[in-house]
Amino acid sequence: MIAWLGHAPSPLVQEPHGKPRLEEEEIEFSISRLEDWCAVALSTDCPVGVDLEPIRPLAGLEGIVQQFFPPATRAAYDAAAREDRMATFFWWWTRIEAAVKASGTGLDASGSCFNGVACQSFDVPPALALAVAAKADDTVIVAPGIETALVL
Repeated sequence: MIAWLGHAPSPLVQEPHGKPRLEEEEIEFSISRLEDWCAVALSTDCPVGVDLEPIRPLAGLEGIVQQFFPPATRAAYDAAAREDRMATFFWWWTRIEAAVKASGTGLDASGSCFNGVACQSFDVPPALALAVAAKADDTVIVAPGIETALVL
């Protein structure tokens, strides 16, 4: 964040649904962390969200789909071949999570989370589902990059 801003960031504050933001900066960000991986979305133009999930067996997928997936995503999940359903679930789930983060709403609004939100999914790294979203009506350009981090 310091490299992007050019100085130490202002204090973090939380929005009503828990999304953090920098108190005095004109930058939107979202972070998702998983073990040794971290995904970050940054924007000076619009609110953003990012989600990173391992593709893994998960009990109760069907119930989650019924409760949280918007109708079109539910149809895409139902249309997937049985052997592809787990990957399809996480492909859509990360998009829903990223969209909810970008829109600043909670999962209770997941049925309409894609309204006014552009999403993009990525296939890297392997065995992980990664999506980024931006609350924007226009086309959003995403510049993905994988960087190694040195942890001291």
